[in-house]
Amino acid sequence: MGNQQSQTTEPPKQPQSPQLKKFCHHSPKKIKRIQRALSFLSSEASSPPLKQDDPESPRDQQRLRDKYCLPHNEQEQDRLTQLHFLSKHCFGGNCVAPVRSILQQPRSSKGQPHVLDIACGAGTWILEMACEFPNAQFYGIDCAAMFPSDIKPANVYFAQGDVRTGLHFQDNFFDFIHMSYVYNCFSRVEREALLKEIKRVLKPGGFVEFRDAENIIKNAGPITGEYQQKFKKVMEERQDIDITWASQMAEQLQSVVGLTDIHQKVVSINFLSSSKLSSTFMMVVRGEIQGYFDYFTPLIADVPVDRMNEHIDRILEECRRHRSFLNHVLVWGRKRLIDDTSHPVDGLSSTADGSYEITAEPTPIVSAIPNLRLNSLTRTDDIYQFSHGFTE
Repeated sequence: MGNQQSQTTEPPKQPQSPQLKKFCHHSPKKIKRIQRALSFLSSEASSPPLKQDDPESPRDQQRLRDKYCLPHNEQEQDRLTQLHFLSKHCFGGNCVAPVRSILQQPRSSKGQPHVLDIACGAGTWILEMACEFPNAQFYGIDCAAMFPSDIKPANVYFAQGDVRTGLHFQDNFFDFIHMSYVYNCFSRVEREALLKEIKRVLKPGGFVEFRDAENIIKNAGPITGEYQQKFKKVMEERQDIDITWASQMAEQLQSVVGLTDIHQKVVSINFLSSSKLSSTFMMVVRGEIQGYFDYFTPLIADVPVDRMNEHIDRILEECRRHRSFLNHVLVWGRKRLIDDTSHPVDGLSSTADGSYEITAEPTPIVSAIPNLRLNSLTRTDDIYQFSHGFTE
């Protein structure tokens, strides 16, 4: 078969613990408390296929600190956990890409499904997915060791490392790759290189799913607008980071790595509602702005340190008055069964202002092709392979 994968050696099984069964049924609040306690433990990885960066290298640690400008502390860990549950609520679950049937496949002589979470943070997404899909192996990597190292399902492996140096896995290893809320992690060049690495380690027919926030508050007032302009400028000039990554995800999956079956969904969250969702959203935004103020003041706000919280209150109150909102974007796509990146992909439909058409439900961003005939397709088209049989 053209898409058959070579057998891989599975990582050694981890011993079951009495806490494991209970962990899968913990409430989100309990999971957060467990993660907070475990953040102080050793973060050594147990995953053989994953090559870790040297955590003792001062140069590597300084480089990570220079690029990622939010803190690696308990408050940020709580914020990331809140952001996870916010995203899960907005998009109706931990994964929207059609991977459930793949991840539920029983173990066989050919191995088992493999899943990678890039920039896994506190590991909440992996912990939940691993409990839901016990037949799959889950790997998480992040530059900061905020993930648990002890109490975790036996099918979970974490490692601390810098994905900007590459993904140290063999080609065509993963069935599903997840990455969320990384708009502030990579420069344009680094992001493009990472996308190509993602494609390399993804199996033919495998899926990717990205989630992120647009980070440009809509209907912003003057105080918020000034903060956003300064923040965007500082991130571009000092960090070489384009914070509008979320609005480019679908296009780059197509143009940079040539994925197919690209879908996109956008959910808008406003600052006005008094619902639990909105209050969680406000806590996430407050924590994020606080983190940037600690790092960039006075570049993004010319206020004394002791009045920082007061200034953040003014921003959030203004967002309520102006009925401001922020878009969260989900994009997923599939790697072609037969790779031919020189072959053009029918594209994304765009509006007059250059943005992409967005529907309420995930819809393939592919143009309709009238009177499709098999003899007009090339041998690299997936539908041709499906109709004529796969070739080596």
